[in-house]
Amino acid sequence: MSGIFYLVTSAVFMLFAGLFLPVMVAFATGDGQVMQNLAVLALLGTFFSLLVVTAISGRIRALNRAQSLLAVVIIWAICPLVAAMPFVVTATTGPLPALFEAVSGLTTTGASTLHLEKRIPLPLMVWRTELEWLGGYLMLACVLHILAPTGIGGLPKSGGRFFRGEHELNRTVELDRFLRLFLQYALATLVVAVLFMMSGVEGFRAMMFAMTAIATGGFLPVDGALHDTVGELARFLFALVLAISATSLLWQRVLLNDIRQAVRQTREAQWILGLIAFLSIVYATRLVADGGSVAEGDPLRALSEGFFIAASIVSTSGIEPRPGVISVLPELLVLFLVLAGASVFSTSSGIKLYRIGGMVLQARRELSLLIFPSSIDATEHSAGTDNASAFSAVWSVFISAVFVIAIVAFLISLQSGFEAGLTMTISLFANAGAIYPALVPPGADSSAWPVFADLEPLSMWAAIIVMLLGRLEVLVVFAALNINYWINR
Repeated sequence: MSGIFYLVTSAVFMLFAGLFLPVMVAFATGDGQVMQNLAVLALLGTFFSLLVVTAISGRIRALNRAQSLLAVVIIWAICPLVAAMPFVVTATTGPLPALFEAVSGLTTTGASTLHLEKRIPLPLMVWRTELEWLGGYLMLACVLHILAPTGIGGLPKSGGRFFRGEHELNRTVELDRFLRLFLQYALATLVVAVLFMMSGVEGFRAMMFAMTAIATGGFLPVDGALHDTVGELARFLFALVLAISATSLLWQRVLLNDIRQAVRQTREAQWILGLIAFLSIVYATRLVADGGSVAEGDPLRALSEGFFIAASIVSTSGIEPRPGVISVLPELLVLFLVLAGASVFSTSSGIKLYRIGGMVLQARRELSLLIFPSSIDATEHSAGTDNASAFSAVWSVFISAVFVIAIVAFLISLQSGFEAGLTMTISLFANAGAIYPALVPPGADSSAWPVFADLEPLSMWAAIIVMLLGRLEVLVVFAALNINYWINR
């Protein structure tokens, strides 16, 4: 079990170390009390977590498949508790809303109970934004190096590993790839931040925008619409980063090395970018037709706004350039697109287009066999030939997702109306919390369509759980908590 402790403690250390950024912001802004509280928490947390990591580093850190999945679940159960501490020690919010903020941040959901107009201390706003960035990285690391090698949920078995050794019972946790991925992630964020500054965004806000865009998050540390905060060039850059972040990290690496190979290699990226392009045109056309576009009479500006909306929906960010633009398309269509998600090796959430494509191919194949029983169809699924176990896993993810959404929607509907409960649940499960307020009907009763800050404890706990299950794609939790395995091992 030392391998599990090693991974979990490393993740906790990362969070405590990340606290030094808001500490420096508190020092720069002269907020002495907040700086003191966060500094004590950061110093104690980094010291003890680093102590544990150092103690375990000299031991054998073997993990089998089940222990790897359990490590992921424990990481995502403990990290939100750590991430909630700064909100509690600074008296920014209560314990349960603090946990909601932490989970929403780490899962890049973007749902928030914070009232920006009440002047939340800047260091806490920075921490809330940083949580999305750290959560995006944490999910990339888990998917690439732990979940993908196991093939859980029909994931393609590609990507790196945290492990050294090929045999399932003799894999040792190594953090070299973990650190290399973090450096690449941080460098990409820095480049985007510089581009934001070049587009006219002030330095510190440019860094926070870069963190949100890279992680495909839905939380903006601004009071007001994005359209009123930054210029058109900055909004276009934001949308471009969201669109690229919705594609596979592995495809992005190929793209940097050989553009022609990247174009030929991955159909998934082509479908994602093609969907964004098509949706951009649809939104631009609809906005102009409804007279709701700020670019009325200017097709290029209308297309730019449509591009932002499309990239935001497909990447499961959910951020609107200005209020009321996402809802110009039918609510069910928007929720379906958000739930579909983007690439499996990205910071986006949702069921993923890879799995939906697999289900469509299998359905077409089964239909073909019904019509032509003697035919043989070697249908390909992404990079490899499909098999029964892979398709079974894909359908298991889909059915589990529907089951979880139904249960949580029922619980939230006890406080709100059914339509609001279902809309909120789908947006939270897809880790696109900003979609929910975007789809609230104008003039809707607050009791029927409650804001996140007004959720009752039962509804808030249900929201917290569904955000985590959506981020971990349900099956990971079910597999890791397989009681029969742990009893009979």
